[in-house]
Amino acid sequence: MAHSFAQFPSLQCPRCGAAFSPDIWLIIDAAERPLLCLLRGGVAEPIAVEAALERGALRYDYLSNYDDKVVNRAGHRRLGRPLLGPLLPHLDGIEHLVIAPEGSIINCRCTPFGSARPIPTNPGRRCSTGPNNAMTTMTYDKLGRKLTMNDPDMGFWSYGYDGSGNLARQTDAKNQRLCFYYDAANRPTSKRHDGTGTTPCPAMWGGTLLANYTYHTSGAGKGMPASTTGGSGAGAFADTFTYDFRGRVTSYARVINGVSFNLSTTYDAADRVETLTYGNSDGNEVVTYTYDGEFPETLHSQKKGGNLVADLTHNFRGQLTGIDRVGNGIEDTALTYHDQNENFQLRRLNHGATNDDIPDFHYEDYDALTQLREMNTLYSTGTAVSTFTYDGVGRMLTEQRSGDPSGVNYNYTYTYGAGGNIDKRKSETSGVVRNYVYDIDDTPNDGRHYHALESVTGDGLTATFINDPNGNMSSRTMNGVTYTQAFDVENRLTSVTVNGQVTSFHYDAGGNRTLTVQPNGTKVYTPFPEYEKTVPVTGSSTERNHYFLAGQLIAARVKVAGQTGAFYYFYTDRRGSVYALRKADGTWVNGNYARYDAYGGYRTTPATTVNPGISDRGFTGHRMNNTGSYGFGLIYMNARYYLPEIGRFISPDSIVPDPQNPQSYNRYSYTRNNPVNFTDPTGHRECEIICDGESQNWRTYQDSAWLEGWDVKQQAANSATAETVLVDVPQAIVGAFWEPADWVLALRDGFQWNDSFGMLPFVPATVG
Repeated sequence: MAHSFAQFPSLQCPRCGAAFSPDIWLIIDAAERPLLCLLRGGVAEPIAVEAALERGALRYDYLSNYDDKVVNRAGHRRLGRPLLGPLLPHLDGIEHLVIAPEGSIINCRCTPFGSARPIPTNPGRRCSTGPNNAMTTMTYDKLGRKLTMNDPDMGFWSYGYDGSGNLARQTDAKNQRLCFYYDAANRPTSKRHDGTGTTPCPAMWGGTLLANYTYHTSGAGKGMPASTTGGSGAGAFADTFTYDFRGRVTSYARVINGVSFNLSTTYDAADRVETLTYGNSDGNEVVTYTYDGEFPETLHSQKKGGNLVADLTHNFRGQLTGIDRVGNGIEDTALTYHDQNENFQLRRLNHGATNDDIPDFHYEDYDALTQLREMNTLYSTGTAVSTFTYDGVGRMLTEQRSGDPSGVNYNYTYTYGAGGNIDKRKSETSGVVRNYVYDIDDTPNDGRHYHALESVTGDGLTATFINDPNGNMSSRTMNGVTYTQAFDVENRLTSVTVNGQVTSFHYDAGGNRTLTVQPNGTKVYTPFPEYEKTVPVTGSSTERNHYFLAGQLIAARVKVAGQTGAFYYFYTDRRGSVYALRKADGTWVNGNYARYDAYGGYRTTPATTVNPGISDRGFTGHRMNNTGSYGFGLIYMNARYYLPEIGRFISPDSIVPDPQNPQSYNRYSYTRNNPVNFTDPTGHRECEIICDGESQNWRTYQDSAWLEGWDVKQQAANSATAETVLVDVPQAIVGAFWEPADWVLALRDGFQWNDSFGMLPFVPATVG
C-alpha cells in the first residue's frame, strides 16, 4: 500500500530514553497538534503494518492536552502512555503506526489519506506526496466564508456571496453557475441556473428557473414557506403548505406534471402525527396512529376498515418485542435480545409460525464492537448460516453463506487499498478474484477522480466506468451492456439510457424524486414517501399506499382503477430489507422471496409481479430499480443512486458525514464498507442498526422537531462541511444535498424529515 508522509530523519524518540534514526511520518490537526505518526526503521519505502494492532489516534481536550485514556467500544485502550518508558504503538484508521509524540515534531499538515503539504513556518522540513494524493483544499475570505474547494472526487468549485453574506453564486467543476436570490429577511426566493463562469450573478433574475419560494405573510403560517415552484415540462412542480397556530403543517398540496396530489395531517397534544389523509382516486385514505405512552401502538387504515397493526409491544429498555398484525393478541413478528454480555443486541426476529413460508432471522453472535458475526436464516426447508469478520476500522473482510436450501452459497474475502477503496473481492470457493481499479490521476477538471472506479473485472463481471468532472458516473459498461447516465446542474440523475431505451427522472426543489418516466411512456408519480401512482399510456392506473409504524415497513395497498384494492404485509430482516410478502388473508404471495448479499445485490430475485408489481421496496427498504422490464441496476437512496453489484454509489457524497473518521472521506463508499451493521437512509451518511430492532436509518429522524434554522443556515454556508455545524442540532435536518456551502440545499430547501410522512417544510424564524 502506497502512502506519502512528512519525513524526519534522525529524530529523538519522545520518552524512549535513547536516540534512534527512523523515518517518521506525521499528521497534525488544524491547530498543528500531532495526531498520527508512522515510524519506519530506516526502510526506504512505506511498509505494511500488522492489521492486528489496535487502531487509535491522539485526542485533545480544550486546553490542547492530549488524552491518554481514550478507549474504543470494546473497552480497549486506543492509546497507552505509561508513566515511564516508551509509548505503546497503535494503528490509526488508515493503517499508519501511531505514537503519542510529546516533542515538537511538527512539519506537515496532512489529509487523512497521508497527502502532505508544507507548513511555511517550518521551511527546513520536507514533505513528499505520491500518486495517491487525496487532498481536499479550501480557501476562505476574511469573514470565514468558503471561496473555493478543490476536491479529488468533486473537482474545483467556487462560491460568491451577496452583501448580507448569503450564498449568491456557486460554480461547480463543470463550470455550471447556480444563482441564489433572497428577500429582505434573507430567506431564499429563487434558485436558478444562469450560464457559466465565476462572475457575480446578475441582480435581476435570469437563466433557467430551478425553484421559486414564497412565504405566508399573515395567519397561522406567517413567515413560513407558502409555496415552492419550479421545473419545466414533465418535471414542472408546484407545492403549497398550510399550518396551524403551533406551526405544524396541516396540508401539503402538490402539482406534478399537471397532476394534483394532497396530503393532510392532524396531530395529538404531544405534536405526534395522529392522522394522515391521502387523496386517493377512490376516495380519501385516512391512516390513523395511536400511542401507548411514548410508543406507537396501533395503525389503522380506513380503506382496510380495520387495523393494519393491532398492537406493538416493547420491553423495559424500550426495545420493540412484538408486532401483532392480525389483531388476535398473538405477535406474528416477535423479537428477542441478547443479555448484557452482547450489549442487548437483537437475537431473534421470528415471523409467523415455526417452519412456515416466511424466513426467520437469528443473530447469534456479535463482537465487542456490536458488529454482527453470525446470522442464521431459517427457511421451512433448511437453515442458511452467514458469518462475517471485520478489520480494525470496521470494514467487512469476509462474508460467507453456507447451507442455504436454495443453493445460494458463497464465501468472499475483501481487501482494501488506499483511501478505503475496495481493492479485491476473492471467492474462496472458486479462487476467482474480482479486481477493482480506480482513477488516481489528479489532473484538475479532467473528469477523473481518486475514489471513482475505472473498471471492475473478474468473477463474472467485466465493467468499465466513465465519470464527469463533478464525479458523477456518466457511463458504465457491464458485461457488454452500456448504460448512459445523465445528470442535471444540481447533480441529480435525470436519465438512464440502455439499448436505446430511456428512463427519465424528475425532482422537486429539495431533490426528492417525484416522477419517473419509463421507456414506454408510463409515468410513476411519487409525490409522498408513502404514496405513488403509476399511469400507463393506455390502460388503468395503479395507486400504491405504503404504511409504516415505529420505523417499520408494515404493509402496502395496491389499487388498480376499477378494481378492489388489495393489502399486502411485508416481512424484513433487521436492516429493513424486504424478504417476503403475505396477503391480508394470510396466504403467501407466489414468487415473493428475495435474498441479498451484504452489499444489496440480489441472490434470489423476486418475480416481477412482486417487485415492482406489488412494491418496488427491497434492500434496506429503498426503492429498487433493478427488477422488471425496465430495470437498470440501481437502487434509489434519496440523495444518490447506488450500484449494489459493485457496492458503490454512482456519484460522490456532497458531505463528509464524520470528519474525524478517515473512511468518511471516501465519497463513493457505501456505509464505510460495513454494509452488515449500517444502512444509508438518505444517501448521505451511514446509520448504525441499533439494538431495539429498529434500523436507525428510520429512527434517526423520528423525533424531529421544528426549528428556527436561519442562523444554522448561515453557519452552514460558512462551514467547510455543513455536518460539523449541524451535528448538535436536534434530529430534524437531513444533510446537504450537494456542496455543503450551498445552504439552500444543505437544509434540503427548507425541508425536514419526519418518520411518518417524509420531508416537510423547514420552519424559519417568523418575520414581520
